[in-house]
Amino acid sequence: MANPLNLEERQELLTHMAQYWGHHGAPSSICTFGSPGVGKTLDNGMSFHRLAIYIGIKSHLTSIPAATGIPMGELAVMDVRTISQVVSVMHEVSRWNLERIRAGEMPWIAMVIDDLQYLATGQFQAREQEMIQARAAEGKDPDSRGVYLSVTKDIGYMMNLVRDLSLHLIINSHARDRDETLPRGTPMLPSRNMGQTFSGQIGTLLYAEKEVTTTVQAFAMPGGAAPEEPSKPFGWPGRYCAHHPSYICRDRLGAAPERGPMNLRELLISAGHSVPRAPEMEWLDPAVESGAEALLAGADYWSELRPKLLKFAADNGHKAGSAGSNWLLRDTIDRYRMREAIATPTFY
Repeated sequence: MANPLNLEERQELLTHMAQYWGHHGAPSSICTFGSPGVGKTLDNGMSFHRLAIYIGIKSHLTSIPAATGIPMGELAVMDVRTISQVVSVMHEVSRWNLERIRAGEMPWIAMVIDDLQYLATGQFQAREQEMIQARAAEGKDPDSRGVYLSVTKDIGYMMNLVRDLSLHLIINSHARDRDETLPRGTPMLPSRNMGQTFSGQIGTLLYAEKEVTTTVQAFAMPGGAAPEEPSKPFGWPGRYCAHHPSYICRDRLGAAPERGPMNLRELLISAGHSVPRAPEMEWLDPAVESGAEALLAGADYWSELRPKLLKFAADNGHKAGSAGSNWLLRDTIDRYRMREAIATPTFY
């Protein structure tokens, strides 16, 4: 049974969590949507690692341990199938987070819901069965029209509830392509109008797409060229679009480039939020900052900076090719790209 915070407890939680919100004064809500496999879930794990609670279908989250090296059993994962089950977890999260703070632990700073379209579909099926049983008891034939309205209300209730959690809300979804009725694509939900409604409820809406070019432009860094052209796009295989001609996008963070790196942590930092790392990953921060500044100053990435970063990772127990060293290279490149994007809006 839900155990909501009283007024004093809620103020205690808000006072502690406010340190992470910067000048915004509140956490952000972000939906990333696009084709399956583009890297949305993986980015969530690398952006928030142990400091998020992950809600969704557990088997869909396996890319996070694979990329971060953090075992699934050490992540806060709630295995759910419907929106109603998500709401049940939300009713408890503030209590759980306050208990973590009082115990001297790092609080969760984000809630990741993955993937919205599967949870909405599960909710539709559950509501449909309720409708069938209720109408059968009245001797009536099934009628699914009211189910769409019920699920739309369920999602709206979830979006209203999250405002009380003092957490960044990150929602992933597949994309529904545009059509004649809705000329720009939306997140995938059981109906097109439902996707349109949800798009108005979320704060920032980013379309996620794979980086398709394999030319040197995608690998361009200050200094000389790569000794060998990488086998896949340099830095990260995907990017977030804050503007797109075919999909609804919106940037209420005020910091998302037109096409920026797929790195929510760096996006939130650029927007003025404080996004801590889990204690065992704090060693990354000084090298990421100094590395990004070196690139902005024109350091040669391949011959100068990359060897230094790999040595720094090795000195901290993370050999080349390990999750830790890859994490360091990724965040350094993406912080550089974010700052370049802020200085020059079109950078691809």
